[in-house]
Amino acid sequence: MPDDAPPSSPVDTADLTAEDRRALADVAAGRLIDSETMTRRLGGWQIARSHAPIVGLRRDTDAPRWPLPADSSAGPSAETIPLVWTQTAAAECERVRQWLAAFGHQSDQRFTAALVTTMIRLIVDGADQTSGIADVPLLPPFALRVLIAPGQLAVLGPRARSAIR
Repeated sequence: MPDDAPPSSPVDTADLTAEDRRALADVAAGRLIDSETMTRRLGGWQIARSHAPIVGLRRDTDAPRWPLPADSSAGPSAETIPLVWTQTAAAECERVRQWLAAFGHQSDQRFTAALVTTMIRLIVDGADQTSGIADVPLLPPFALRVLIAPGQLAVLGPRARSAIR
């Protein structure tokens, strides 16, 4: 993870929520959504750039560039980490976005930008632990709960800090 990214915090299996259990059942059953499809549902990768000052993505170093310079080694590589979403996580994100939209003040857009920014960080840098379940900071008071296995990540869903022990 980048030096300025807050660390994730491990989650004890005794602290799993009903939503976590549904999301883990999705993983076991193969009810998964690839990160490209999920990002399209959220509005596209460019969302991370549109609210960069709000979610802490440094425009000059972390944001993907397009088109890539001819001499660039950037782009898809074997070093990126596969990230998938459970169907439960996708539904929860939509529910949170709708709830935030009711408050106005672009809260839902900031939340969406934080989701996409966090996805980019996880795909490029991976998680800061090697296995288990962790809460990756999103946008206060939210974290993104992820299942971490060697070489792959599955999003279990957003969690509000009050639901995180």
